[in-house]
Amino acid sequence: MTTTYTIEEAKSGRAGCKKCKEKISKDELRIGTHSEIEDRPTMSAWNHLECFQMPRKFKSEFENNADFLAEHVDDHTAEKVLGDTEGVDNIASKMGTRVPDKKRKQVDANPVLGKIKNNAGLLDAAEDSDGPAKKKLKISDLEKMQATIYTKYATMKVAEMQDVLKWNRTPHSGKKDEILLRIIDGETYGRLSKCPICINGNMRYEEAKVICKGFYNEETSGREVCTLVMEPDKVPRLTWYDHDPSDEEIEAMDAEFDAARPSTDSKVPQTFLEAIRLDIEWDTSTHPAVKKTSTALAEYIVSDNSPLAIPKDANAIKIRKAIGPLMLENMDKSMEEIIQVIVDKYGLTGEKTKAAKLQMEAVASVVTIEANAKVYNILNELSKAYYKESNTNAGNSYKKVCNAVKDLDFEITIDNAKGLGGGKKTKIAGIGKKSAEYMFEFLSTGRLEKLEEKKAAQE
Repeated sequence: MTTTYTIEEAKSGRAGCKKCKEKISKDELRIGTHSEIEDRPTMSAWNHLECFQMPRKFKSEFENNADFLAEHVDDHTAEKVLGDTEGVDNIASKMGTRVPDKKRKQVDANPVLGKIKNNAGLLDAAEDSDGPAKKKLKISDLEKMQATIYTKYATMKVAEMQDVLKWNRTPHSGKKDEILLRIIDGETYGRLSKCPICINGNMRYEEAKVICKGFYNEETSGREVCTLVMEPDKVPRLTWYDHDPSDEEIEAMDAEFDAARPSTDSKVPQTFLEAIRLDIEWDTSTHPAVKKTSTALAEYIVSDNSPLAIPKDANAIKIRKAIGPLMLENMDKSMEEIIQVIVDKYGLTGEKTKAAKLQMEAVASVVTIEANAKVYNILNELSKAYYKESNTNAGNSYKKVCNAVKDLDFEITIDNAKGLGGGKKTKIAGIGKKSAEYMFEFLSTGRLEKLEEKKAAQE
């Protein structure tokens, strides 16, 4: 019997690996063992590079995989991967690095972690080999980084890894693989902050994505659903700590979190306070005095110099009617404290712009078709408005509509919007007639009357 060996790109993806029994993908490099017996067809067995080990009979003849490849393996690849020393070394470094079957089943139950562990094995093999490791590996810098992080934490006990997540205020429950992946994600990109779509939900790493499922709203005594699903490198990140943070570092964490949170609330700008002191005779000692002060303050708030993010259709009369009751409720407080209450109500122009930008960027990454981001966002705002008035059922209903919009593989237009809520051929699951009409209204006018009504009633 004569045995020969070849390396080539898999032709169809139908052949399975002799060792791990998994399919070898089309165009993936594979090594074949071909046995020729007189008067019988040639028998071929194929292996992934990582599953193929140099046969025992050659181990006394050759010191390493590279010598075996150069001497006994015929190169049938299109690019002649064994055409030079660098190519031979690269293939040699991958041979036999896959985890043995029993152990691999435990790790590869999570394919993301399985790939990272496999890359860690390649790094170890390259470091143990002669010559510069850089020339023997063709994995990205990101893959190298995550493989190194894996090696750093993989031997830790679960309790120790959970401590790392606790230091970074990250969910720490789950199986070892899930905990390890959260650490790898955090050390690669940074710790996660609040959700840029629902504002109050906590983002978390799950199944190679960053998600947010919403939060419990204590004011409405109901859960607000969120549909955020983003790539790990697309979401805002904060500093990650691989050690128990000191008191000073904890203060820095708090400050960083507050600065990065996409909130519309903000402290009162000192320039705003100084302008009020100079231009307004402040007096909240009596009801008539509050009326006079609120009238003057309303005039200033609607001026071009005001930093408040007031509604576009607001005028001094509307503003006075809105802030007058607030001032009466807080007559016993200082001017600074009352102004803070008003700023909390309206928010600051710059902060609202920043929050809106972050939200739209998040929404654009969520929807399948980016052009549908504005429709998704307006329906998401409507859902929030219902949640705010404690109508959890309606809030959840419009979240379901958002989910349907998110998954559409075509653009919603004026021409097709109404059909999404009805019609045998155009109906989309999760979108009702009313929702479709709202989409049509928004695309036609740029606004949603129902949403405007609710915002006005909730001011």
